Amino acid sequence: VDQARREWVTLQFQFEKQSYDPRFLFPVSQVSTLAKQLQEEIRLMILPSEKVLLALEWAGKSSSESIRAESLVSVAQAKILTPSQILPALRQGLQDESLAVKQAALEGLLILGEDAEKLQEDVFLLLTLQAEEGATPDVSDQIQQVKRTAVKVIEGFGEASVNALTKALADTDKYIRRDAGYALARLREKALPAKESLTEKLEDPEII
Repeated sequence: VDQARREWVTLQFQFEKQSYDPRFLFPVSQVSTLAKQLQEEIRLMILPSEKVLLALEWAGKSSSESIRAESLVSVAQAKILTPSQILPALRQGLQDESLAVKQAALEGLLILGEDAEKLQEDVFLLLTLQAEEGATPDVSDQIQQVKRTAVKVIEGFGEASVNALTKALADTDKYIRRDAGYALARLREKALPAKESLTEKLEDPEII
């Protein structure tokens, strides 16, 4: 604010050879409002993450699922926010009623990396999603995509992922079973508790 005031005075001297106290030009209440607006603009320029947080909060309350979804992925990709700043929005996305928003939140967690494990319980729950009777093929496909992406996120949890992935081996969807099996195989010795379940899946003709 002091810098802005100095620049204001400099410009006045440069063009008018004198300076004016803004209180003589505007009512006191208006000067106060302008000062607060200036302070806010300067704060947002210095701390762009604050502006992103405000935008993310607005998007999270939008009635449009595309806005809620796209904002999560865009902000995660921009990497302006710290993990602690973006995780609450991603948790909200995982709990969103929209499958598209859940998918976007999972993609955000993939971008985030190891910090995603702080939301592991929320991600585990997504593996329990099932299409309701009479659901359209499109909804069933969306659920499958959400669960497959959840498996990718869960694999990054290391040893903590073994139990959830082992349960996923019994999923009714062959692609979820396959993805879970491959994820456990990549965990190697960390997945030893799942050895018996994995061995049984060698007899599953749909995933071999």
